[in-house]
Amino acid sequence: HSASSRLMFGDEDKDGHTSNGSEASDEASEIARLVEDALQANVEVDGHGDGHDDESDGDDGSVTSDWEDRSLGANHPDAPSSLRKAASRNTASHLLSMAYSRPHPDELSPPPPPSPPRMRPSPVPSPVAPLRRVRQATGAAVRTAPPTLVDAGLTNESVRSAIEESFGPEALAVLSSLSLAGNAMTTMPEPLPVLGAVRTLDISRNPLVALGTGWDSVLPTLQSLNLAGTGVASLEPLSQCPLLTALDASSNSLTSAAVLAQLPRLRTCNLADNALARLEPGATLGTLVELDVSGNALTSLEALFRAAPALRVLCASGNHVASLTGLEAAPSLAHLDVSANHLTSLASGGSLSLAVLNAADNRIGSLEELRQLPALAQLVVARNALKGAPLAFMDSTLVGTFERSEPLVKLVALALDGNSVASLQGIASGAPHLAHLSAADNALASLDEILDEISKLAQLARIDLRYNPATEAFYTRPNGESTTGVPFESLEAYDKAAGVSMGDAAYMGRLYYRSYVIHTHHSLAVLDGIAITPVEMRLAVSLEDKFSVLFSVRKAGQEATARTLDVVRAEEREAELGALASDSEPAERTGAEQAPRPVFEAD
Repeated sequence: HSASSRLMFGDEDKDGHTSNGSEASDEASEIARLVEDALQANVEVDGHGDGHDDESDGDDGSVTSDWEDRSLGANHPDAPSSLRKAASRNTASHLLSMAYSRPHPDELSPPPPPSPPRMRPSPVPSPVAPLRRVRQATGAAVRTAPPTLVDAGLTNESVRSAIEESFGPEALAVLSSLSLAGNAMTTMPEPLPVLGAVRTLDISRNPLVALGTGWDSVLPTLQSLNLAGTGVASLEPLSQCPLLTALDASSNSLTSAAVLAQLPRLRTCNLADNALARLEPGATLGTLVELDVSGNALTSLEALFRAAPALRVLCASGNHVASLTGLEAAPSLAHLDVSANHLTSLASGGSLSLAVLNAADNRIGSLEELRQLPALAQLVVARNALKGAPLAFMDSTLVGTFERSEPLVKLVALALDGNSVASLQGIASGAPHLAHLSAADNALASLDEILDEISKLAQLARIDLRYNPATEAFYTRPNGESTTGVPFESLEAYDKAAGVSMGDAAYMGRLYYRSYVIHTHHSLAVLDGIAITPVEMRLAVSLEDKFSVLFSVRKAGQEATARTLDVVRAEEREAELGALASDSEPAERTGAEQAPRPVFEAD
């Protein structure tokens, strides 16, 4: 019998009796001992013992947490208990399965040590989602690792004793990171001057009156500082911290950011939700890479563009910025969030590096300035003042009527939600590689025109045309539903959330509409905020014969629209003159002269 059979079912003797006595207990104890020994060995291998630095410097000067370091592991003594328990459970399950498959515990060989933990992969952002605030990008740098004394009610007088009690009397001299967030300190605590090894300090959410003085002798090695929500009105004392690379001073009462020019190594900075009205550093911020100044009262970004040549990510949402003048002076800028400002256009000096632009919730009425942004890959202009056909200037068939524009060959995501766009004309020739298109909540009225235009976009993976006059019969807006939220898993889930039953005509119209779009776009995964299911894909294939007739009709229509604009207008004028010259009602047209019936009528 194997070890597992003896443990679970016992042994049968020659009389057919089962023995579950001491033999099985001994084997269970032996396996448990082997598992315990292996787990202890795992801690010794991955943990590196006591006294290891809680933080390690990355190549770029940022700070990496112990349990995120490839050389440490989930079993490090400073790692969160949840990670240690998960690692123990995984190792125990693996060893038990090995033990039960062996013939006998005595024959078990010591298990090999578990492989070192892999680095956590970086999340891939959604192409059409608006930019997240830079605080999420910089959070990894300013968020401190254990040891922590968070929300412990500590005052200036009790901090020293709490540190010594929690981490030992020698902790003040060896700690490399410390979090004192959410306590009751009103100024810099008295023990901080002896924290000579600290590189990461979090004193956010303390009611600080001021930062105090003497920071040059207090924390000469400080690299990352979190002051969020402390109420400080000045950062001048930080000018004495020459090694500072990451700063979070959001949600305070700052009126000036001049101190940034005195931090020669600063790379990431969060000044969101303060009272900044001007941002003129007065000197070059040569190392600044990421900056968040959202939620302030800034009226211009020109001085910042010129002062930070290495800036790659800038979040300036929720300000009073009226133009993007000076953008050409930021040659490295790749991500820009200027949502919820006072922009009326995207006019700027141009940029050859800008790849992501979020300009939602402004007053933009034209997109012709996109010519100045040839590297643009993601554009969000939702809830602006766009109307008519804002992309017609990119239509290559209208040469001679509009100025010819080079296509945005890198543009893969475009969000036009919540405008008054009546036509998507020009989108296919202007953005031939578009994969994500969101045009919900607009004034698109002709479904045939929409389908003609998007049929030229061969790489579409997501498209949202909900809540337009052309599709209003197909969808009822669910209560509290967002057009940029997570897709519904199926049509049934969407209808259930909407809570409205559709009539037969609308139901069949939606069925043919979705099947046609799915059939013409094989790479499509989400249509109108609803994931495409295998059932819908099979239905689209089954209706292929019906769609072949529609293809011929649409091809004839596309050939007709390929004629020059002057010829079309001449025919329209001739028809109008003929109608005026007729004294009687025109006879009903028959045969080839009969007007084509709309393809997707609800009846």
